[in-house]
Amino acid sequence: ASAIGARSQSGRTYLEKHYEAVAAAADGDGATVDDLIMHALRALAGCVSTDDKEAKAKGNAEGLTRDNGSVGIVGKDQKFRLIEGDELQPYLDRLELEGGLGGAGAGAGDDAGGDGGDDEQMET
Repeated sequence: ASAIGARSQSGRTYLEKHYEAVAAAADGDGATVDDLIMHALRALAGCVSTDDKEAKAKGNAEGLTRDNGSVGIVGKDQKFRLIEGDELQPYLDRLELEGGLGGAGAGAGDDAGGDGGDDEQMET
């Protein structure tokens, strides 16, 4: 796996850090196509900057969205499939719940899943 282009280092870092999980999913070791799509989006999310002055000047400072993102799926004995727009939105929603949208970086989603219970125990 690889990434090219502006800010691609973050995507490469994510893929290197999660190589074994991505490779296992690609080999069909209990993972689904959805798992691979989420890995791709996590890698892409780290490549999209929302704080870049140049991106803001060009109107591209919104982070990863259904309008600027897409995922291509290719595999043995299957036709190429492009996921974008409305079909991509549920995956982006899931990524947002993990905390991985808006250029959150290579570790997006690593700490997802908390129930927020600590908020109820703390008083000020």
